Amino acid sequence: MSDSTTKLDTNSTENSQTSIENSELNSTITNPQNEEIKPKNETNSTSKPNLENSQKTDLETEVETKSNNENSRPKEKSKEKSKMWKIVTLLAGTLVSLVIISLLAMFFLTPSNFRSPRMDHSHFRLQYIFQGQSEDFAMPRYQVDYIKDVCNDALTESPIHFHDNIGQIVHIHWQKVTGGEVLKFYGLNKIGGIDGIMGWKMDDLAKFKLTQIPIHSQSLPQPKGNDKFWVYAGEKGKFEKRNFEDFVKMDLETFFDQKSIIRQNQEEEDKLKTKTSQNENSNSKINSNLSQNFVQNLENKNTNVGVKLTENLEKNLENLVKIGSLKVLAHNGIDHANETEAEIHLAETQRLEIEKKALEDRNNMVFSSQNNFQNQTTNSSQNSQTLQNNSQQNSSTNSNSQISTNSNLTSGQTSSQISPSTKTEIELKKINNLLGNVVIFVQETEPTQEQIKLRFDNLQPLGESVCGG
Repeated sequence: MSDSTTKLDTNSTENSQTSIENSELNSTITNPQNEEIKPKNETNSTSKPNLENSQKTDLETEVETKSNNENSRPKEKSKEKSKMWKIVTLLAGTLVSLVIISLLAMFFLTPSNFRSPRMDHSHFRLQYIFQGQSEDFAMPRYQVDYIKDVCNDALTESPIHFHDNIGQIVHIHWQKVTGGEVLKFYGLNKIGGIDGIMGWKMDDLAKFKLTQIPIHSQSLPQPKGNDKFWVYAGEKGKFEKRNFEDFVKMDLETFFDQKSIIRQNQEEEDKLKTKTSQNENSNSKINSNLSQNFVQNLENKNTNVGVKLTENLEKNLENLVKIGSLKVLAHNGIDHANETEAEIHLAETQRLEIEKKALEDRNNMVFSSQNNFQNQTTNSSQNSQTLQNNSQQNSSTNSNSQISTNSNLTSGQTSSQISPSTKTEIELKKINNLLGNVVIFVQETEPTQEQIKLRFDNLQPLGESVCGG
């Protein structure tokens, strides 16, 4: 029995093992990827923790996203600020570049003597003959108004001008002015630059102050077609043909080969001031009131230098006395220190003229009465002879007046009369700081010697005034 039982157990064990193997084989066939098929209970039990884990993962992801967004905002703001600064820097750089380019353009478009001008006061006589007709510089389109008889050494706003209804005489108030600059100032541009503008004053550039220098007017007639410029310089009875380009490009002192007394005096003063500062280690000014103290100080420090400077100073002061200081102008007038004195002088002059005229009228009336009485007591033959003589005299006077009028019209002068002077021409030239005389013809053919001579015979007379507006 035991043996049979043992066999049964063994068979059952083998059967059960076989059934297990068969079931594993079946599961392998039904699940070829060797995935383990879990019971439903086990699957349900593991799905809950996975769901919870996935929910936690979503929350963490959301938190991380928010955190990342908050961290990225400052970076974006810094990037925006960086872009803004780049734009501002670019604009500022562009603006600075434009300013620099503009300044450079102004600098190169302005003649060097106009950028930082220095005071001068010289004159020259100019005649501009366009197609045979003399341009009248005494006309209002060329003239400027100013307060008469007021003397000053200040730099004028305008470098060039005509005034007092006097033609020909050009007043130069800045140093180193060229003939071309004079022509451009009145509308004939032969030196380039910007039409209508002489340039810009840049002497106060440290304060960012630029002053535009406009031309006076567009008055000078422009050449046409085959017109050429024929230039002559000289004096009455002595003149020569000159190059038009030289007149345009050279400063007037060089062109006329005549130095301005005012500029020379200024240069002498500058030299003396420089030597004073070197010897005295100071910036004391040299003038007539302090000249004695200045010489004594120099002699105490260096006898040889003091003697040499004394000679230069005395020579300089002598020139200043002869000229009447740094105030020169070619028109009649009396020097005054200020506008009030000038106005008082003008009123007094007008009053004296009225009284003088009234006295002359009374004298004329008395003289007329005496003549009438004398005429009544003379015989008819004498009266007839007197009338004939008077008629001839009046005819001669009218004829001379007509000739004078025609001469003025031909020369294009309608200027004010200048009182006759007892001084010589050389003295008047020195008083007026006259550089020279120039006549410019604008026409196709060269003028004849007679035409040129007529112009130099018709130079505007010089006055004795040393005071300028």
